[in-house]
Amino acid sequence: MRSEELATSEPPHKQVSHESNQVTRGDAFYQVMYEAVSNRRLTFDSMMWQVPVLSLTAQAFLLTIALGADTSQYARSVSAGLACVTAVMSLQLMAKHRYHEILDAKMLERLEKKLIAASLDQHAPEATAHSSPRRRAQDLESEPNLLVKLSSYRVWLLGMSLFALVDAITLVFAVAHPEVFK
Repeated sequence: MRSEELATSEPPHKQVSHESNQVTRGDAFYQVMYEAVSNRRLTFDSMMWQVPVLSLTAQAFLLTIALGADTSQYARSVSAGLACVTAVMSLQLMAKHRYHEILDAKMLERLEKKLIAASLDQHAPEATAHSSPRRRAQDLESEPNLLVKLSSYRVWLLGMSLFALVDAITLVFAVAHPEVFK
């Protein structure tokens, strides 16, 4: 492309269609960006749900040691302390993955609205593929049952918090009242 053509050409996200003389936004630039963010969102979502699985595995191992009848006071204290730290670290990591997944979902929702509005030459719909579950359900006139209404993310955070609490209590008893385990 010559320099005169570069100076007068539109950026890739605002190319003019010569047939209809309208600005289109559903071009390759937005599609590549959409695919990249969508893949990243899926990665964050997968990592977020891997955290509790790996944490529960670690918790089971460490609590088996901490609550074992033949475990020494030192081993009990160390394993309970490590279990507590593991639970807190898992809570933080899961929250961080969730935060990034939500950011990407919001970015995708905006991109979808722009692409749909541009392709239909009108306002974007209220709900898109990456809208919140509540908004999508409202758009589809679907009412979830009580178990579905509960946030799985919050339920898992609560469950992991309970593990952290049990770990901390086990640590306190292992250090202050080791006779409880005999």
